[in-house]
Amino acid sequence: MGLELLNEKGLVISHIFSYDKEESGTFSPKIVGGRVILMEEKEKLCCPHCGQPLEDEETHACAQCGALYHQACWEAQGGCSNPACLPEQPEQEETLAVCPRCGAPWSDAHKFCAKCGMPKEACAPLACQNCGEPLRQGQSFCAKCGQKTQQEPFAGDSPAVQPPARKKSKTPVILAIVLAVLLLFGAVGGFFAYQVAQIHSYKADAKAFYTTAISAGAKLEEVGNDIHQNWNDYIYNRYSIYGSIESAVAAAQRENASEISLIKASTAVLEEKYQKLLKLPLLKGDEVEEIRDAVKEAYAAYGDLYSCVIDVKGNYRTYTENFNDFDTQASKALRALDALLEE
Repeated sequence: MGLELLNEKGLVISHIFSYDKEESGTFSPKIVGGRVILMEEKEKLCCPHCGQPLEDEETHACAQCGALYHQACWEAQGGCSNPACLPEQPEQEETLAVCPRCGAPWSDAHKFCAKCGMPKEACAPLACQNCGEPLRQGQSFCAKCGQKTQQEPFAGDSPAVQPPARKKSKTPVILAIVLAVLLLFGAVGGFFAYQVAQIHSYKADAKAFYTTAISAGAKLEEVGNDIHQNWNDYIYNRYSIYGSIESAVAAAQRENASEISLIKASTAVLEEKYQKLLKLPLLKGDEVEEIRDAVKEAYAAYGDLYSCVIDVKGNYRTYTENFNDFDTQASKALRALDALLEE
């Protein structure tokens, strides 16, 4: 008679043994390896490792499937040979092909990420301290038992993979440059326009100077001629009413007193205009400088004529020569100035 021993899972855990009625007629229970085994005297259980009968030798039973082994065989093979009872092999550490922080590839020979500097040892597989469940880098809680992890983030760490930076539009920069150029051209254009206006204003002031000098010069010429006439009468006319040269000159000045007052007032205005015309615009140019030089010559000639007529000195001959020369020079200088202003 043959039997097979099954464990609680229904797996065969030992060999067939037989029962011979002629010798005993009953089954003989025997404790082998801590389990109750029905043994027949002739045929016994065999060790799954060596295939030899267990007999009365010291045995060891697998705690998972219940298979019986010789104690020496159990120790020699390091446990049960049943594939279902083999211990689970620990998962090998995953070789990191890319940095979990920035996604850059890295070599096993390097200890730090070449892009973000993250240490490779910070990415080594971690396990929950409560249940041993493997953890991912940066995981805050265990997915199996819910225990809070003790991981410390990498110093200065940021999300594992940074999204590519969004390219900024160059349109605002271009608009800013265009605006700056326009403002620059506007400023330069405004400056030139201002200077052009200043030149026109300068010419207008020079024209006013010319007009005042012509009017005052004409009056000086009239007074000077009257003085010359009285002086001539005193010298060459025996019936002259003037008793001396001084009385002859004073008489001419009294007769032209109002004209002399106008001449002095015009000369004061002419002085102010002259001082203003000495200050040239920044963008003066050759034309403005020529006008300025002509104004200087006209003002000097007018001053000589003014001194000769208003402050009479010398004798008849020197007065006559000086008056004629200064009058000619003043007229010539004013005509030159007028020619420049008409261009």
